[in-house]
Amino acid sequence: MGTVYLAHHPRLPRRDALKLLRADLSADPGFRARFEREADLASRLDHRNIVTVYDRGCTDEQLWIGMQYVEGIDAAEALFTDPAGMTVERTLRIVHEVGLGLDFAHRHGLWHRDVKPANILLAATDDPDEPERVLLTDFGVAKAVDEARQLTSTGNMLATLAYAAPEQIESRALDHRVDIYALGCVLYELLTGLVPFPEDTAYATMAAHLNKPPPRPSAVVATLPAGLDDVVARAMAKDREDRFSSCRELALAARATIQPPAAPARPAAREASSPKTQVESLRPPLTAAAPPSHVPSETGGRPAVPPGPRPPYQIRVRRTGGRDLGGAQDLGPIYTDTLSLLETSALSDLLDRSRFFGLPPFLPADRPTTADVRQEITVISAGRSHSVGYDLAGSRRPPELDEFVVRLERLGGWRRSGPPPLPASQPQPVPVHGPGGPVPDRRHTGAHGTGTLPTPWWKRKAVLAGVAAAAVLAVIATLLVVGSGQDSLAAPSSVEATPAGTTVEVSWTEVEQASRYQVLRDGDVLDTTRETAYTDDEVEPGERYRYTVIALGSNGLTSNASSGRTVTVPQPRPPPPPPTGISVSSVAGVVTVTWDEVEGASSYNLFRGTVRLYGGEETTFVDENAPLGTHGYSVLASAADGTLSERSLTAPITLSDTWGDLAFIVAAFPELLPANPLEQSYQMSTCGVENSPADTHTDGVTVCDYPNGIHLELLHYPDAEALQARVAETTAESITPVSWGYEGGVDGGTLYESEEGGETTWRFATFIAPERVLFGLYVEWPGHTDDELFETWWFPAPF
Repeated sequence: MGTVYLAHHPRLPRRDALKLLRADLSADPGFRARFEREADLASRLDHRNIVTVYDRGCTDEQLWIGMQYVEGIDAAEALFTDPAGMTVERTLRIVHEVGLGLDFAHRHGLWHRDVKPANILLAATDDPDEPERVLLTDFGVAKAVDEARQLTSTGNMLATLAYAAPEQIESRALDHRVDIYALGCVLYELLTGLVPFPEDTAYATMAAHLNKPPPRPSAVVATLPAGLDDVVARAMAKDREDRFSSCRELALAARATIQPPAAPARPAAREASSPKTQVESLRPPLTAAAPPSHVPSETGGRPAVPPGPRPPYQIRVRRTGGRDLGGAQDLGPIYTDTLSLLETSALSDLLDRSRFFGLPPFLPADRPTTADVRQEITVISAGRSHSVGYDLAGSRRPPELDEFVVRLERLGGWRRSGPPPLPASQPQPVPVHGPGGPVPDRRHTGAHGTGTLPTPWWKRKAVLAGVAAAAVLAVIATLLVVGSGQDSLAAPSSVEATPAGTTVEVSWTEVEQASRYQVLRDGDVLDTTRETAYTDDEVEPGERYRYTVIALGSNGLTSNASSGRTVTVPQPRPPPPPPTGISVSSVAGVVTVTWDEVEGASSYNLFRGTVRLYGGEETTFVDENAPLGTHGYSVLASAADGTLSERSLTAPITLSDTWGDLAFIVAAFPELLPANPLEQSYQMSTCGVENSPADTHTDGVTVCDYPNGIHLELLHYPDAEALQARVAETTAESITPVSWGYEGGVDGGTLYESEEGGETTWRFATFIAPERVLFGLYVEWPGHTDDELFETWWFPAPF
């Protein structure tokens, strides 16, 4: 967006960073309004991890912003110059510090929109406890939440594409989670040395952000903990609702992958049992659970049970029994990721306070009762479930469970489901007549009785007849409901499971009225998703897996499981060896890189430093845009299944003197001419070589054109006679020549000026200094006066 200069404050003994924005941006009224308004907002941010904005303004149509000067390097340069120094510990610390600054800005209604390594500054300190300061810069283009629509009506894309969130690319309304996505990209790059989607074109990069799954850091650096894959995947989720809620949450999750918390102790009964699948967890218990050794009291201290799994949850409550219920009733399922953050936090807090995940599967009754309504709460998280059942009237339970159900009732109503209701006569003890008379009721004898339990009520002939009739009516009612298409979901069809390297890609067709889907592997729930595709990256080579999918409706309906698809994950092929024989050469600033073909490789990726230049099958690449300086080229080989080799050895090359035969002019005027003609120079000018000069006496001319219309020529003459010939021609068209000098009274040479009133104002100068004695300087500005040319260019020009 511009060029940054180190400036001395005109009044204070302080050095500031002065950023001059590009001329085309300064000339855009819409951008100017956005810049000035948002720079004002950014100046309010006072945080140790944010570069302070001191001032902003516009001088001679040039926008500028004054900022805190940070003596150090940016993270992109640190990664390029010393990749080995970007350790996992340093990376996580940088991400944590940047996250603190971003969260601070978000709390003040601003977000950055251009988080990338080049905008993260690293500075050494004298404090042994803080070896490096981390600051985020360029908040001058931050966006205020309350002015988002007014200031971005043009829909311009301001972010760097390598770190752009899908909503930025699609020009949708943005919120703070656009920075969380970018911070996830930064985390991936600092860990691996690669941008998340190193594509060849801007279009391909945008398509990758929109469609490709987030990359896995451990696929590039095998020594990284697999938990970082999950952190990057969540931070870079396509749907921002699935991302971390804050940058701090992202940083803590990343830190936990290398410093995992101690595993909480679980009750012995829980440790001995295997995790339930979703189907198993929703079945009513066949037998009563053994009384627990302790039951939380309503007033006494509860056992120290650590909090259970974190949201998102899938929650269901079932009630069974009772004359007034008319059968089983279900509340839910309710998915917390569709609720507000406040509501989800309230439900999670109630589960923690009730020690829900530490309670036994059934809380026994502690007082006699004639009621017979049983309630069971089931919570599923990360594919695992926990259920707690109890009698509504007779079981002592934490009061938070009742508050939990009340909250759920506000979110969705009860619906009837399940087996036929208990007959109305069942709750009351009645005599059972046998052939010889009444038989004592032994339903409650159990271990202390001498007889056997009577025939269950649902197996008695009289009851069976009623049940059969009720079942027929239920089937008819079900058929009517299915025919209406309101209370049932079809099972997903066309389920496909395809191995893809070390993952399995599962896909299926969309189901009408389904809001999300559950993906199951061998009967265990893997995840719940809104998409019709899922990538299972927790599979083992050589293992066989069976996948099914269940459709879930927003009204609580659940389909049957789809037909299963079974796949065997192939054994991974060994990666190809790293490329060898890398050769680099340069002609006139154009670099040619070649390398040897690698057996088993289908394509190659060429890098200049950390920048990916090429991806394809060829073993030769021509880099026409290499900047001046020393660069290292390296190559990765890729097999057909996507397996990557180790990076090759780096081949260095140093580029200089791309001006060719006129490099001596650049050496004589380094303040006015860039070292590389592809770069901008003084006052954002664009410079090059004049191949057909109007001055026939010269043997070399370089020219520079400025955004405001000023044109500069630096001319060299082969000898004094050629220079005098040009001076003679110029004298005839100018006013009386005068001497010009440097600041401090040192003579510089002779100055020739155009006459007043002409269409073009110009100046031609010769030099006294021996190293410039055969040079001439010509500058013109059509449509302007000599005073304007003097004030705008001549006086401040650094020559």
